[in-house]
Amino acid sequence: MPVGIYAIPRKMRKHPEKKLEGWFIKNLNLYEDGLRFIQSQFRHVWMEPCGKRFNQIDILARDKNGIDVLIEVKIRATIYTIENQLQYYMKKWPCECRGIVAAKHIPKHLKSLPLPSDITLWEAKDDIC
Repeated sequence: MPVGIYAIPRKMRKHPEKKLEGWFIKNLNLYEDGLRFIQSQFRHVWMEPCGKRFNQIDILARDKNGIDVLIEVKIRATIYTIENQLQYYMKKWPCECRGIVAAKHIPKHLKSLPLPSDITLWEAKDDIC
């Protein structure tokens, strides 16, 4: 899977995920041409037999083909981020979608794992600033 590597401004290096989320929103097109921002902190709600459930999507975007893109932002990506969060969100999404884990740091072992074809990793490296 492709992993994009771009610089995060120095002033953002010590800020939490919310600031990182804002940086990715402003720089979506560095990673993928034609990706349109729809909403941040999008609340997706659905019904199950046990009652109402919801997910909080960090960034909702739409690609140039009209496919919804669910972006999960993390300071440090983990396998949990992919398997227990993003894939779960995608499974519950009501239409065709794909997922992106956007992180300040993606460990080497995670980059080398075979990922589903509908999930991409984005990394922003602060050491190239």
